[in-house]
Amino acid sequence: MVLRGHQKPVLAVDISPDSRWLVTGSSDRSARLWDLTAADPASTSIPLRGHEAEVTVLSAGSQLVTVANNGTVRRWDMDPAAWRARACTIAGRNLTQAEWQRYLPDMPLKTIRTKKWKLTYYAGKPYGELYDLENDPKEFTNLYGQEKYRDIQENLKQILLDELILTEGRLPEQVAAH
Repeated sequence: MVLRGHQKPVLAVDISPDSRWLVTGSSDRSARLWDLTAADPASTSIPLRGHEAEVTVLSAGSQLVTVANNGTVRRWDMDPAAWRARACTIAGRNLTQAEWQRYLPDMPLKTIRTKKWKLTYYAGKPYGELYDLENDPKEFTNLYGQEKYRDIQENLKQILLDELILTEGRLPEQVAAH
């Protein structure tokens, strides 16, 4: 596998403790994040910009820390759910489906919204988003995974699954002719 994206030589490489993320630092004054769990990690490069010198030291965990050779230190959140929330905060609204595909591609997800709750489920991922729309209409506090909301979360997942089944049809696709 060849990972392309930096304009100048790579000076540092690190892998997150869960082996999901590969991070590279370069003399082009940027770091790049690669999702090693994606079907095609080479297509998942996320540029991390903001340094004004070569990025030489990296640390990947739940928080990513990059250090440039001029002493600049930057901290990056490694939680994609937090990225989504931040993107919506910056935009002042939820993004359109086209915007999600443009800015955060390769994130298979489905969202269900009721009058009180909003659940976003990421296929095959241990994270998600759950918001109480009555008490948190701007979706700042992600309740996903909290024990207190587990029943609500599971109920919304079941509703989402039921909707998908009803939308897809009732009979399985025929695989072989009789």
